[in-house]
Amino acid sequence: MKTESNFFYVSRQIHFRVTNTSRLIHTLYWYLSSLSGSIGIMQNSVRPRAFGARRLGLLRPWKTAKKELAVAALLLSSIFLASSACQARDYYVSPAGDGTTGLNWSTALRNIPPLNFGISPIQPGDRIILDGGTGGVTYTTALDIGVSGTATNPITIMQSPEPGHNGRVTLSGFVGGAQVRLPVGVRLAGSYIRMYGSRRGGLRISDYLFQGVAVTGSNNWLSNLEIAGVFGPIINPSKVPGVGLLFAGNNNVYKCLDIFNCLLMAQQGFPTSESNSDFERCWFFDTYNRSAGGFVVNGGREDSRVEVSNCVFGPGLAQGLINKSSSGFLAVNGSLFLNASQDNILLSGAAGTSRTVLRRNTAFMTDANYLGLPHNNLNYNSNGNLTVVNSIFYGGLIRADAAARAKASGNFQYNVLGNTVLLASTLADPQFRQAELIKALKGTTPLKEQAATDFTLADCSPASGKGARATSVKVLNKAFASYFYP
Repeated sequence: MKTESNFFYVSRQIHFRVTNTSRLIHTLYWYLSSLSGSIGIMQNSVRPRAFGARRLGLLRPWKTAKKELAVAALLLSSIFLASSACQARDYYVSPAGDGTTGLNWSTALRNIPPLNFGISPIQPGDRIILDGGTGGVTYTTALDIGVSGTATNPITIMQSPEPGHNGRVTLSGFVGGAQVRLPVGVRLAGSYIRMYGSRRGGLRISDYLFQGVAVTGSNNWLSNLEIAGVFGPIINPSKVPGVGLLFAGNNNVYKCLDIFNCLLMAQQGFPTSESNSDFERCWFFDTYNRSAGGFVVNGGREDSRVEVSNCVFGPGLAQGLINKSSSGFLAVNGSLFLNASQDNILLSGAAGTSRTVLRRNTAFMTDANYLGLPHNNLNYNSNGNLTVVNSIFYGGLIRADAAARAKASGNFQYNVLGNTVLLASTLADPQFRQAELIKALKGTTPLKEQAATDFTLADCSPASGKGARATSVKVLNKAFASYFYP
């Protein structure tokens, strides 16, 4: 209680400062009004020269007053900026703090302050800086973020970059043992929120029951997060899946996320209004071969847009990309699909107007999965509209009926079965730099070895300029090997 009361005391002090600033602005406004009133009288006078304005001395004060008005207006704008700046605060959170004001590490709050709309003291421009210590700090908590920043003053929740405080920060859902978990790690209903680690994987959100992160707000930016261990309840008659990231809202950006070991790594919520989401340099995978899904798009609206750039899907997934949309737009560019046990790319949307564009991707599969069964590099049920450009499909089955059509150009396919004319007219080896190593991969090859494979094209490759820009997991995460066992 003391911590909370002190924290709100600091907020009241900020309010006092802003109130005093407001009084100054009010005084200046009164002064400006008197000036502008004088000028208005002079400007509205009928033909001031006819009354001998020069002789009466009115012409000079008019110019002087205009100059004073300009200076006062500049001062007023400066005060508005200062008023905005004085509201922004850094609040420190650390178990080593004394839990009083939270304005430095010594007085750091021991828990993350409330972020619910209507009761939170957090204002636009404020930053909440989380202590990671030297070797990492775990906070057992759930964040319900209802407050919002602004376009120029976002609210920031971040891992500390300072030496001595920049260890990994973990938000954990474990309460009372491994079998009792909080339902959702981070509910982000606010807008203009920036949440990030100071380096890749620096802020971890793990071991929640239903969702690691659920985003419904707009204009948010999430970066360098690691989301893991969300599988849903053990007793689950309703079959509610555990989802690492449930994303909705509009104009949200997800950058450098590592999402793994969840029942579904990422899933689009069913949008009820315009929804645009951008993913850049993210990695979706599992550390074991099981039935985990990768990235699910639900669409259902013409103004739904999801764009994925330079990401990696796999290894260890049952399905890499799943598009269930009946309308809306999905674009995947420069990404690597790595040996899903069922489908690298599954386009199973209901018949409708959904548009899927695959541009400059590499999709690799071994001859059979880890169970010795065939698997699909592309599984297309012919619904919606498919465009595939400058992409490489190596191995697996191209599953599509003979009547299926796609706008396809500049693609390479090699060692594939099934519909071998949907994506390209011929089979041609793209000639990877690690061609022999890639050829030797099996479905039973350890996932760590699969993740280590580099799909960079050889210098003399006929497919130069095609395929993924994210040519390996290592391009995204140099510490990738530490995720796999042994």
